[in-house]
Formats: sequence, C-alpha cells, structure tokens
Amino acid sequence: MNKEILYLVVRAEVNSNLGNIPEIIQELEKEAVIVLSDTTNIQVLNTHILFTRFNSPKHDNNGTSN
Repeated sequence: MNKEILYLVVRAEVNSNLGNIPEIIQELEKEAVIVLSDTTNIQVLNTHILFTRFNSPKHDNNGTSN
C-alpha cells in the first residue's frame, strides 16, 4: 500500500447558543464527532480536523451570492 496525505475541506453551517466563533470552534474540537472510515482499498491511519473561519459572502439556497 502507498501512504499518502490528503487534505479535505469540510464546510459546516451551524446554529449556536455560544457567543462567538472561538467558543464554537473550541466546543466542536472537544465534543463533535466527524467520521472518516476505511474502504476496501483504503485504510485511514489518522485524521485531524483543522478548524478555521472563512470570510465569504452569504449564499442563498441556490449557492449564489447575496
């Protein structure tokens, strides 16, 4: 098997009772579960979710900018 490193970008839109982005990120890092499982041909050795906030335009349900 060849060992490779893949970078995956995950977008998550959340509702929160917390007051600011750092608190939301901290809680997600401590308590959220994101699963990436093995396949027939791939064995997942390690995962680490890198949390950040991107400043981007808001989108409507069609994915177009408002």
